[in-house]
Amino acid sequence: MKSCDNDVIRRVMAVLGSGFDCASKQEIQKLLDIGVKPSRIIFAHPVKFRTHIKFAASVGIHLMTFDCVEELLKIQECDPNARLVLRIRPPLESTLYNLGEKFGCYPKEACRLVQKALDLNMVVEGISFHVGFSFQDSICFVEAIKTARWLFDEVSKIGVKMSLLDIGGGYPSSRSSLNCFRQIAASIRETLDECFPPSSGVRVIAEPGQYMVAAAFNLYCKVILVKHQQDSEAGNLSSTNNTYITDGKYGCFGGNFYPHQDVQVLPLVKSRRTKLNVTKLWGPTCDSEDIIFKQLHLEEVKEGEWIYFDNMGAYSIPLFTSFNGFSPPIIKYIMSSDIRHQMEQKSKSEMFTKAVKFLECYKYLSTKLLNLK
Repeated sequence: MKSCDNDVIRRVMAVLGSGFDCASKQEIQKLLDIGVKPSRIIFAHPVKFRTHIKFAASVGIHLMTFDCVEELLKIQECDPNARLVLRIRPPLESTLYNLGEKFGCYPKEACRLVQKALDLNMVVEGISFHVGFSFQDSICFVEAIKTARWLFDEVSKIGVKMSLLDIGGGYPSSRSSLNCFRQIAASIRETLDECFPPSSGVRVIAEPGQYMVAAAFNLYCKVILVKHQQDSEAGNLSSTNNTYITDGKYGCFGGNFYPHQDVQVLPLVKSRRTKLNVTKLWGPTCDSEDIIFKQLHLEEVKEGEWIYFDNMGAYSIPLFTSFNGFSPPIIKYIMSSDIRHQMEQKSKSEMFTKAVKFLECYKYLSTKLLNLK
């Protein structure tokens, strides 16, 4: 929901059986509008609007996170039937984007919060954490899972038996980081088998939104102008191509995540121009800070030609602005025949299940009516 605010993506993930974590009433409503059941939604923002909590409760969504006593008391007032997930800070700060600075309580504080919830007759169902974004090893996950195991054991001493662990997101999503992802996934599985084996009865969920959508979108931009600039440094004359394109920092590049997702920049059409030029890649606005890449080695392109960027699905669509009046790019969807067939079969299966349930209900009601006669 956060990384790719796109209705087609939501519908595809819903058909494939995915669950969803939401941060607001608006995100929840978008899922309800396409038929996602409340049981597949967790209200995962640790700091929520009171009106949003009440809305979630009114539509049957009671699973939600908190990380402090103030939020706990707010939830108690707005939804006494809430099923709580306590968010903790990961023990290590080894990521480029560390979410622990804004959300999550320390482990020892967590025990006191669970006790407070118990005193308020509130149900704490589990623990969640989010290690952040852009990391290169699995130690942050391993330590966070072990900390969660310690917390499960500690709160069991006061009679609280938790059954849910949310290991968050931030997983590497670029093609070049596939081996890194596999290593991280293997470490997570090994640590979960050690700390939360199937016999523990703990359900494990994750929030791999960025991982799911990063490679789902490519961005195509038209070249507005190429300005050849001579730079004089230390007596040496060098040439830089200032290339202006139709998207930039106020558009799909607004999240500043793209350099860490291994985005490739290539001309759309291969040409005979094989020379790589030192290129500054600028966005279309009047802002001098609207620069995408300060130094890029790119094949020579000309005005009117196209450049494409792969791996642009995460955080590009929801962070687009209309600064200087520029419009968001047109989105076109392509699906292979194999994937389309799988989706159709899945949809037909769901429709068949619903039809069977309807017929069973109809048969039951008909029997009751006949008995009444």
